[in-house]
Amino acid sequence: EADMAIRREEERRLEEELLAARRRAEEEARLAEERVEEQRRQAEKRRQLQEMEQKARASAAEAKRERELREKAKAFLAAEGYRHVRAAHKWSPVASYPLHRAVQCNDPEMVRLLLWMGADATKCNTFGYCKNRMSEDPCLPQLGFLDQFALDLKSQRARQPPGGPVPCTTADVLSHLQEQMLQADKATCYYSSRDERGEDVWLSIPSPGLVDHAWFQSHLEYPVLMALGSLVLLTLLLGCLAVEGAELYFSGIV
Repeated sequence: EADMAIRREEERRLEEELLAARRRAEEEARLAEERVEEQRRQAEKRRQLQEMEQKARASAAEAKRERELREKAKAFLAAEGYRHVRAAHKWSPVASYPLHRAVQCNDPEMVRLLLWMGADATKCNTFGYCKNRMSEDPCLPQLGFLDQFALDLKSQRARQPPGGPVPCTTADVLSHLQEQMLQADKATCYYSSRDERGEDVWLSIPSPGLVDHAWFQSHLEYPVLMALGSLVLLTLLLGCLAVEGAELYFSGIV
């Protein structure tokens, strides 16, 4: 009887120890799980914070880049005498838009920048030049000849001293076209109008008329045209005075 009581007491003690051990294990597991969950939350919080910081830095960098691009475009517009990206020259005798000028300057980066700022690629100037119209098929033989002519002209002008003769006139372009048309069967796309990024942006010379216009605009600012216009007006005025004098003479007043 006494031995049985001792065994029962021993069994009860063992059960209590097992239960306590199981409870400790469960508590330790719970605490470990909480630690893991807390670590996960902290890691997620750090990740979100880093992501927010990266987005803030990227946003600030993008805003800075946008400001710099806008300032660059504004400097181009101011230097070329334009009020904004869609405005033509006020003082120019022909309609010329900033996008046309960027094309004339062979500046694909400025072309993209002006388009990004809202320049109208469908606008045509007085000579009928539209960026899109001339960029539809850069491999047309005539356009290819003009582009090749532009490349040749660029290399020639680099070797010319300042103040030399007019480097490019309509007659030069037509002569070059006539020479190249004799070999039209061998013509290829001399210059694809693609810039370094592979984007169709512009052609070197859009039209023979625009060649003369671009040179006068960039070099003489139209003093020659104004002088010729003044000469024509003076001739007309002198002619009118001569006719009036003749009428007075024959009428017997003089």
